[in-house]
Amino acid sequence: MSAPRFREVLISPASVSWIKDREQIIVMDEQRQEIFVLRGVEAVVWDCLVLTYPYSKIVRSLTVMLEVSSEEAEKRLWTIFQKWIRAGLLGIEAG
Repeated sequence: MSAPRFREVLISPASVSWIKDREQIIVMDEQRQEIFVLRGVEAVVWDCLVLTYPYSKIVRSLTVMLEVSSEEAEKRLWTIFQKWIRAGLLGIEAG
C-alpha cells in the first residue's frame, strides 16, 4: 500500500507543548489546562511527528514495532490521530 496524498496537514496548536523523559511524553495544553501522558505506541508516534518523519515511515515503523500488516498499522495510526484531534492536541490545516 502506498502512502496517501494528503490535502491537509496535522499541526500542533500553539497552546500545546511537551516534555519527553525516559518513559513517557507529557503533553500540556495551556489553553485547555489539560495534561496528557503518552506512553508506548502513542509516544513513538508523537516522537515521529516531532521529528517530521514522513507518513510512510511512521506506518513502516509501526508495522515492525507491532508486528502487524501495513494496513493494520495505518488503521492504528489513524485511531491515534483521531484521538489527538478530538483532544485538541492536533489540528488540521490545509496543505
